[in-house]
Amino acid sequence: MWSLIFYGWITLPIGAFLGWFFTKYKKPILMHEFYNT
Repeated sequence: MWSLIFYGWITLPIGAFLGWFFTKYKKPILMHEFYNT
């Protein structure tokens, strides 16, 4: 039970950061490559 809470506190901020990172950087890169082709 405690391990689930422990992993939850770790994975939630990491998941939120990854989601923000990909929406901020991945989309412009993908759109940039899409328009270049």
